[in-house]
Amino acid sequence: MRTLNPYEIPLSSINLIEASAGTGKSWTVTLLFLRLILEKNLTVDQILVVTFTEAATKELRDDVRQRLVGALAAFKAINEHGLTDALKKEYGEVLELIERESDYEEAIRRLNRAKLSLDEAAIFTIHGFCQRTLSENAFEAGLPFESELMDDDSELMQKLTDDFWRRYTDNAPKSLIFKLHQKSVTPDSLLKDIRNAVGKPYLELCGPENNVNCSNDASSNESEKTDKWDILEKGLQNIVKQWQTDGAEITQILLEDKNLNGNKFRKPTVAKLCNEMNQIKALFDINADFIESAQKFKHSYIETGTKAKCTPPEHSFFSAWESFSELWEQLNKGSDDFLNNTRIELLRYLQEELPKEKKRLGVLSFDDLLLQLQQALKTNPQLAIDLRKKYQAALIDEFQDTDPIQYDIFSTIYNDPHTQENAVFLVGDPKQAIYSFRGGDIHTYLKAKADTDESNHHTLKTNWRSHDKLISAFNTLYAQSDNPFQDEGIEYVQVKSGKDLNDIQAPEARTPLQLWRFNQTPGEKPDGKPEPQSADAIRKEIADAVAGDIAELLNASNQGKATIEGKPIGGGDIAILIRSHTQGDMIKAALNQRKIASVQSSKQSIFETHEAVEIHRLLTAIADPQREDNVRRALVTELMGYQAQDLLDLESDSNAWEEILLLFQNWQYQWKHHGFLPMMRALMKSQNTHQHLLNFMDGERRITNTLHLAEIIHQAVRKKSLSIEEVLLWLKQRQENSSATESELRLESDENLVKIVTIHKSKGLEYPIVYCPYVGLSPKANSDKIFTFHKDERSYLEIGSSESDEHKELKKQEELAEDTRLLYVALTRAKYQCNIVVFPETISGSPDRSALGWLLTNGKSNPSGSGKAEKEQKAEFKLAYEQNLLKLETVGNGNISLDDLPEYPQDLVYQPIETNQTLTAREFTAEIKSQAQITSFSGLTAGAHAETPDYDSFVEINNKQIAQADDGAENIVEAFPKGATAGTALHEIYENIDFTQPLEEQTETFDRILEKYSFEEKHKQAAMRLIGESIEAELHQNQMSAETEILSLNKLSKAQRLDEMEFYLPLERLDIEKLKQTLFQHLPVDDESDTTPKWRQIREAVDTLYFDEVEGYLKGFIDLIFEYNGKYYLADYKSNTLENYAPEKLFTPMAEAHYYLQYLIYCVALHRYLEQRLPSYQWETHFGGAYYLFIRGMTKTEQLDQDSQKSASKWGGVFYHKPSLDLINALDGLFMRLPSHNVQPETQEAS
Repeated sequence: MRTLNPYEIPLSSINLIEASAGTGKSWTVTLLFLRLILEKNLTVDQILVVTFTEAATKELRDDVRQRLVGALAAFKAINEHGLTDALKKEYGEVLELIERESDYEEAIRRLNRAKLSLDEAAIFTIHGFCQRTLSENAFEAGLPFESELMDDDSELMQKLTDDFWRRYTDNAPKSLIFKLHQKSVTPDSLLKDIRNAVGKPYLELCGPENNVNCSNDASSNESEKTDKWDILEKGLQNIVKQWQTDGAEITQILLEDKNLNGNKFRKPTVAKLCNEMNQIKALFDINADFIESAQKFKHSYIETGTKAKCTPPEHSFFSAWESFSELWEQLNKGSDDFLNNTRIELLRYLQEELPKEKKRLGVLSFDDLLLQLQQALKTNPQLAIDLRKKYQAALIDEFQDTDPIQYDIFSTIYNDPHTQENAVFLVGDPKQAIYSFRGGDIHTYLKAKADTDESNHHTLKTNWRSHDKLISAFNTLYAQSDNPFQDEGIEYVQVKSGKDLNDIQAPEARTPLQLWRFNQTPGEKPDGKPEPQSADAIRKEIADAVAGDIAELLNASNQGKATIEGKPIGGGDIAILIRSHTQGDMIKAALNQRKIASVQSSKQSIFETHEAVEIHRLLTAIADPQREDNVRRALVTELMGYQAQDLLDLESDSNAWEEILLLFQNWQYQWKHHGFLPMMRALMKSQNTHQHLLNFMDGERRITNTLHLAEIIHQAVRKKSLSIEEVLLWLKQRQENSSATESELRLESDENLVKIVTIHKSKGLEYPIVYCPYVGLSPKANSDKIFTFHKDERSYLEIGSSESDEHKELKKQEELAEDTRLLYVALTRAKYQCNIVVFPETISGSPDRSALGWLLTNGKSNPSGSGKAEKEQKAEFKLAYEQNLLKLETVGNGNISLDDLPEYPQDLVYQPIETNQTLTAREFTAEIKSQAQITSFSGLTAGAHAETPDYDSFVEINNKQIAQADDGAENIVEAFPKGATAGTALHEIYENIDFTQPLEEQTETFDRILEKYSFEEKHKQAAMRLIGESIEAELHQNQMSAETEILSLNKLSKAQRLDEMEFYLPLERLDIEKLKQTLFQHLPVDDESDTTPKWRQIREAVDTLYFDEVEGYLKGFIDLIFEYNGKYYLADYKSNTLENYAPEKLFTPMAEAHYYLQYLIYCVALHRYLEQRLPSYQWETHFGGAYYLFIRGMTKTEQLDQDSQKSASKWGGVFYHKPSLDLINALDGLFMRLPSHNVQPETQEAS
């Protein structure tokens, strides 16, 4: 595998990049994105970027933005100042790209385009990509054009499962129903067994050979079975009668008879069995577990359980139970096959009916998005071609977490021999493929690797996260194994450090990789023989050692003796990585004992917490207060806070107990009549729940969980109108199976707390100091009878096949392989130091099946058998383990140490720094900012906050009322109606017509728009005359020379125009006085020779400006931006009716309506827009000026201004001004600039 050079890798074909932990995967992805922009001239919407979580998507989008902004700054600086040594140093990351670029201005243009359009970037989660593609191709995919996306389809599955159960069991023989009962099968349990396989049609089923089920019973004929069933029922009736008569005698025999073997007939077990027998009244009171325990009632069992040379006790009940058990076993023969076939029936039913039901409801789940797109690509090959054209490059992040459906989607789109020009990068790390429980499939990754040309395999070899000594220690550790990940397709790549980090400073040197050896301290059995420590005792001892070490380290830090990079070590620098919530609880308890605050972070569902159990108990009692046992169980929950002594006191005080029962009845009443949440609030307030939960070390966590649960239950009640009984059932189902995002634990603030994190949750994170206390323990064996496994590159679902044992071994190998990857993830989270507990001795008699054991022994087998061969293998395993531990310390160059697990005194606790400072509330001196708002020019000048286009509704000079046109008017000024509606219609006509084409050919546009605004047919000619004159009028400029080509609107093609550009300018406390000062300083002044006041009028108007201080955004619409002879102009149409349209007279309406401020705001917006869009943009060179076109006066008529004595050929109605650069810069400085983008045009771009 080649070492990746991200600057040189060809941007073509399908490439696979393996990025080990900390080697800069995101950095590489964003650099490739940048190269695709610069070198392939792709736009951001042509580069498909896919990752697997919403959080990762947001982070990647931010990284891409920063990369583009940084590269743009580099190219601009070097384009302006040249490639100086200082700039080479500052922009070293993109220097290689800069040096190979021949046209800096073109590069700046491409980067500018990418930065401004980044909101359109195709950066998605895998499900987001599928959703976007399906919505854009709904017809081709055979989907409704609008489908609702549901986070969790559990309830829909449950509904269909209930339907299946009713259909499946209706009219089924009682004997078959009994088989389901014997296995404690319910609709809920059936769904739980197979739900994870529903959305995976690629799984091949391995089921029973016997196809017996409720609809097809392959056993004996029904009449014979019915006879046996009747015999069984009658037999039980006789047994129940006999037990009622002789039960006490039988119990005494089994408990007291001296001839019975005490080991086979232990008194507690016998007493429990006899008590259960007391409850049996009918067949359905019996299940398989009871039959197994009740062997002690069988005559044959009693004979074998009698001491040697002793006479077994006799009773007719024993023979009767023997006969009953034999018949029971006959009728239940094949019940396992029956159950497994029932599971298969349900799986097939859901796979067929669930898509139909979702289609009927117009909903899709996340799994459906993948399946629907996969199917659409298969049935419509053109879709793949279209997607290849649309997304000419693809960057698939976290590819190790892919599954067969996802890979099939991307391979269908891009794995085509004719698409070598498409650049595809599959980026991931197979060593970190740890999400099989949620569908991630390492075998799919390895298949993709095999499908990719080996010459396109790359790896990253520089770690930018960890200390070089820690990296060296990891390299040494993994060198102990030839196959550390139990798969030849996954190799450990020796990496080097890319960072210079200082060592941790502490009173005692902390080795980068610290191995703690656990030595068992066995107890003693009553007979004096040694008793191995239990697994719980071992975990608690380790947890206490970890907590003690952290307490000592934090205390040293408080004394200034423990630092990282010169800063005191705090709790937030430490993470303890665990596998399960149980381990996390144990660690948290140990930290609490040492007075160390911590936060537990995991993907645990809120329904899996202790608080969920307690709330269920509490609500069960409220639902039926007459069941006093339920009330007692509710009282002793931590939510209620009662102790055992409190219950005893209540037992002796009937009045107090009645009050308690009345309290629960009141809560039930509140729930029924006022709703769940008001009841829960009243309960928590009356019982002071917050206060006594805060008495616990993790009180905030408990309160957070309780309130979160109450909120979720409340939402469910409102959405589904659940009764009290339905709430209890719903809550029970969610406790058994919860997957929705809403049910993930909400976390407390953890900035300064020791973090307890599951290894799965820690992936992608880093911590200065890491403890991995339990990675050396063998994980709990998976006892699931239904599981997935892989064989010959195919995926299977095992549900009770005859080869189940063989498949279990394959599954165990897969689980151990994933454990090796979990170990890698855990270790590589550390930045400075990692602490591991190792177990060279056998723990509790169980063989070491841990990933650490596999790594340290180079994959030696450690079997569970007790034969000679197995014993020899165990000895070899233990020897290799111990030898390699010692070897690690020797070859580790001082970076690895091996010590016994430390012991700390019980009174060692964390002692935070105490100060004698008297705490007081800090005085508030800051100023509270006003709420951000969106305002406009009209809002500033009229005291409102309008956010719509300005269509002359703001002011009408000399005529503020809408007037009807004079039918006989000959002057176009009077021929078309006045007012705001007229102005809106005229603006829309300007926006939609082509200025260069005769208006007579565009009458349909006039008809459509005038009819839209309820104008009559007679006004059409007036509108055409008015607009026709205005687009032919000469747009004179104050400084236009005689040689300058005359400009008019009818010379502007559509390509030269940008109509109705909407913009937002950020405002940071726009102050009226500062604005006035700026305008007074920079606006022109009249010449002394001017007899008519012009700019003096505007300056006087500035003095009358008033508005409150504004913060937020200034929004506007520029009627027209156009390019002419290399310069860019803005224009605003005004349909105001004036007394005089001579240019020098237009200063009056410009001042009275404050239009000068409007066009200055527009100039700033256009200035920023051009600055971002034009390479080497200069105001003086590229900006032409601002036109205000009073369209009713844009004529040549001599009557236009009789007082002016101007030539009849002079055009009126045109106001022009080009503000100075100093004025624009000054105004620009008054408005806040955002770091990423300042002006956001929301219409089409001009060419």
